[in-house]
Amino acid sequence: MSSTGICLDVAIDHRIRQLLKPRANGKVNSLYSDHVEKLQELYPFVHRKWLDPSHELLVTEELAKPLTQGGIVVALLRPADYHPFSKGVDVVVEKSPTLRALRDVFALVGLDLVQHITVLDSLPFLRKADRSTRFEDDEKYTRALNEHHAAFLDAVVAKRPDVVLCMWQTRDEPQCNWPGRALGSIGVGEVFPNEKVVLCDRHGNRIETKRVNAFHPSHCMNYVCEYSQPRQLLMLEIARAWHLMDSSWHEEPWMAELRNSWKKKKTGLNDGLPEGKSRSPRRLDPDRPMLTWSVARYEDTVRLPIFTWFIHSPSTITDYVGRLNELYAKAVAEIQNLLPELKLADKSSEKLLYDKLTKADWTQHMNDASLCLRAASKKLKELSRNKDNVEFHHTIGPQGDMVSRTMGLVMDLAMKLASPGVMMKPRMYQGSGFFSESFLEYLRHEKTQKRQCWFRSSALKRTLVDFLLELNDAFSDADAGGPIRLQMSLGKASDAFLTLANKMEGLLSTLAGYPEQEQPLEDEAEQEVNPDPDVASAELIQRLRDLGILH
Repeated sequence: MSSTGICLDVAIDHRIRQLLKPRANGKVNSLYSDHVEKLQELYPFVHRKWLDPSHELLVTEELAKPLTQGGIVVALLRPADYHPFSKGVDVVVEKSPTLRALRDVFALVGLDLVQHITVLDSLPFLRKADRSTRFEDDEKYTRALNEHHAAFLDAVVAKRPDVVLCMWQTRDEPQCNWPGRALGSIGVGEVFPNEKVVLCDRHGNRIETKRVNAFHPSHCMNYVCEYSQPRQLLMLEIARAWHLMDSSWHEEPWMAELRNSWKKKKTGLNDGLPEGKSRSPRRLDPDRPMLTWSVARYEDTVRLPIFTWFIHSPSTITDYVGRLNELYAKAVAEIQNLLPELKLADKSSEKLLYDKLTKADWTQHMNDASLCLRAASKKLKELSRNKDNVEFHHTIGPQGDMVSRTMGLVMDLAMKLASPGVMMKPRMYQGSGFFSESFLEYLRHEKTQKRQCWFRSSALKRTLVDFLLELNDAFSDADAGGPIRLQMSLGKASDAFLTLANKMEGLLSTLAGYPEQEQPLEDEAEQEVNPDPDVASAELIQRLRDLGILH
């Protein structure tokens, strides 16, 4: 398990964390497998395609390791058009969002993608661009499809895997009667009615193996990259494959809820676009990021860049940035909606706190907020010399811009964390952050105090205070020499939401250990800092009063 609890730029669901832990695998097969030799039957096709195909062949063989029977096979669709094969397998993995995601998730259970996982494309050497550049008609292309599919199935049968992770679909390819389609994905969030499958290659060799329905990682990393649910779902399906290795997998109700929740949400999206919108009829490489951005203009009074996205030609359509702001606004609203209930809860109940946090999908909204900010930060840095600061002046558009939403959350959370007699003060002089130093000092002291609120959970309260302090650090001065004009770093704000989500998942993991108990949690950190919660520091309180924070 990652020491950070973060993977694919999201805080891992505490229930999935329990599934993605390294463990000894007693089922080790040392028998040699000749599955790579099956792929070599396609080498004449590759040699006709390139003057020097050696780099592509070498990387394909490296990804197909280990050369032993058994283990996990990841079944993808085809190599991307842009893989830098000449730079070696490690660079190919790092430059590919799909392979990089697989590498990072398998690393959670202590498996190296290249050394321990066999990655096979169902079309091993047939790139998407080849259809228009190498084939005169559909008949020849269909023959090539069948040839590559057959070689792939031969390789899987020779490998005799314990589990196949099925991640490929061919929606826009000519349909052919191919038995290997039993290893194709049946859709995002679906489950095979029978996990066991019998495979037969073209030479009559038969094996029985297990299969897990998944989806191509590009779905969550490129097409719907602002949503955290599909990233969690990808990790869940990989965890399922990992546990099916020794038949230790057990379905739980929350797993079906996750799958069904994303399926329902996905029906309102069209490859990441709202219903009613469409992309260019030409499909992009599924492993290449979908969006490129340009700065169309600058508002003179607002001084915020207005983004437009385009696929093949510049466009003034701002659908994507509008959807990004809308998703962020919804995520922040959901986070804020639960704050009053949490603050007013004056009785300690781990079960009730756990139920409220999970039913509200609180950490999901935090992860979504972080991904939205991260996507905007990345694109803004590409256009603004590696800077992602956005100045706060006015609201833009019907949904409001990310900075104003964040500012609203900062002020709302500060008012709820502060005691009734405390005046919230913004910074009045040049410096960094939104709040005055005196108010920040009060917050640092307050997180060590027990109050009759927040379910009497010092861990919950401390986590929220830390989030507010980190979010405060995302604000700075836009003009160091003039009057205070606040700007916000989208990247720092994204990190604050991600840290909050990670800590909250850690809290949920602790709470889930005893959902039926009703006594308060022991907090060793609090006991060390404040052994007697009824005795406050008189000197600190007097100092805060002198500063005008306490009255």
